[in-house]
Amino acid sequence: MSVKIAGGMPDEENSGVYLLQEQLVKRPQDRHVVVMVIDCGSQTVKYGEKGREITPTARALFVEPIRDEEDVNDVVAALGRARATRLGRDELDFEEFGVGDPFESLARNVIDSARDFAAENENTKPQEQDDDNDN
Repeated sequence: MSVKIAGGMPDEENSGVYLLQEQLVKRPQDRHVVVMVIDCGSQTVKYGEKGREITPTARALFVEPIRDEEDVNDVVAALGRARATRLGRDELDFEEFGVGDPFESLARNVIDSARDFAAENENTKPQEQDDDNDN
């Protein structure tokens, strides 16, 4: 059983991914959190020895980057819970296999990237001028 994802993105009105353009160029190693709403854009039907097999292709309807650090934390926590549920575990414990949790390192990278982005934007905002100093 599989699901494919269509290669196209929604138009700019329905996708804010363009807001990540600068970050993706300057820091391509960083990971980013987006929330995506999908539907089934198409289906492929194959007939073979196992009978009829239908493979849906998901189409992105809305995609928005999550850039606020607090929101990133919330989304990453929800993603972790959903992933643990899908894998049938109360929590994911990769230590038993002698490796760190790959999701933990991914989550840390995403959260650090959101924090760095917020700090960079704070440093590049134009300073407000004091009305008393205007001449």
